[in-house]
Amino acid sequence: MKKGLLFLVTILCLSLVLTGCAKKKTLTCTQKESTMEESMVIVFKGDKIEKGNMSIVMDFTQYKDYIDELKKQDYCKELKEDGESFSKAIKNCEAKWDDAKLNVKLTLDAKALTEEDDFKEKTIEEVKKSLEKEGATCTIK
Repeated sequence: MKKGLLFLVTILCLSLVLTGCAKKKTLTCTQKESTMEESMVIVFKGDKIEKGNMSIVMDFTQYKDYIDELKKQDYCKELKEDGESFSKAIKNCEAKWDDAKLNVKLTLDAKALTEEDDFKEKTIEEVKKSLEKEGATCTIK
């Protein structure tokens, strides 16, 4: 009886370890260009993406004469429709102006993000290397 109970407890513990206890890791990447800074935070549970967020800050100071026209544009709509990287994964988008700087905050759909070439069937380390090849600086915690 004791051996049967010990065996059952061992199997139960082993199944918990193998199924539901994958450790969460966070991939944080930043990339700067002359007038734009991007940052991305993606949370992985095991090798699956659990959630992702992205922020973009664009500095239009050099275009001050055109700021009023620039502020009329719907940047969230443009980001979703441009077909570029991550456009299909955008779940929520918020764009706010602060003088001549545009701050865009994106919430990314985890399932759609896994379909992007940079993430498709890749581990967190492989995603990190892929984004670093594109010029980003990334860390895993």
